Amino acid sequence: MPRIQKYPSLFYSTVFLLVSGITLFSSLAKSEEVESKPSFNLPSYYPVEFQYKAVVDQYIPRQNKLVLNAQHFPVWQNAKLHLLSQEHATLHALKSGMVIGYSMKSISNRMVINELWELPKEMAPPPH
Repeated sequence: MPRIQKYPSLFYSTVFLLVSGITLFSSLAKSEEVESKPSFNLPSYYPVEFQYKAVVDQYIPRQNKLVLNAQHFPVWQNAKLHLLSQEHATLHALKSGMVIGYSMKSISNRMVINELWELPKEMAPPPH
């Protein structure tokens, strides 16, 4: 007679403890991983994640273009800019060297930047 049939409660208790231990260990490992990432106190009107991040090279208002990593991106005429210090600002507040998070969407079959958020310098993406 196999031992499992002879001592079923001992077998199931052992399996339960083993699975519980693995689950507990993996959840602790994940929580340590999250805690090791730097946290930033961003305003409540900021999203949890950003579609893209970049450092502003230049904003060209007459052409509605933003230069990021030496590439020109069209900016939607109704684009929204959010600063760390104020929820709504004009695009003229964009300055060279400013770290931003931004999102893009298709308008009239053309991808444009439609929303931007000023970010702390520490959130700058690695240089290309």
